[in-house]
Amino acid sequence: MVFRRTMTAFTSLLCLFVTCLIGCVHHRVTTYLSQDHVFPNPTPAISIAVSVSSIPSEALLEREVKHKLVKLLTEKGYETADRHSANYELLASFGIDNGAERIGSRPVTNQGVTTYKTTSATVYSRMLRLTLVSLDAAEYGDPAQNDEAVCWSAITRSRGSSSNIRTMIDYLLVATMDYWGVDTGKEVKETLSKRDRRVHALDAP
Repeated sequence: MVFRRTMTAFTSLLCLFVTCLIGCVHHRVTTYLSQDHVFPNPTPAISIAVSVSSIPSEALLEREVKHKLVKLLTEKGYETADRHSANYELLASFGIDNGAERIGSRPVTNQGVTTYKTTSATVYSRMLRLTLVSLDAAEYGDPAQNDEAVCWSAITRSRGSSSNIRTMIDYLLVATMDYWGVDTGKEVKETLSKRDRRVHALDAP
């Protein structure tokens, strides 16, 4: 039994090691669930509108992200609709910064002598925020501006050398939607392989 557990743990670590060699994207996810609203289960009576914004603003990319969110919601069994006929609205905002230079060093060994070479790299911070609001709470004013209407919210961050938010947003979406309707209670780490089928499926027609 001990040997089997040891081999299972070893196999898991080996798989993780191989996956990271292939390439991984690491995320930090934090989600919150309202105590004042019942989170909507996917039923015919429930429909969700989707609105997307980006920083800096990129209208065509926002349309792409909206399409992908609709796809993810549909996979979870939800109906989507326009804002005037929906019960809920999923607000999404995303962005990427201009990058920051990181200075480091790496060892270089030549004829038995080890020296250290200075290295530099630009690291970009990416962010996705999702907020599900109840449109039935519109009596309080604009649901997007009122905490009373919020049912669930999430913020996901990642950092890396890629400045292509159009590619990286797919990883942010999948990592975040893994915690749909969940309160993480704290920041959690979510690692996705660059070969993750769910990520690549978002670009399928």
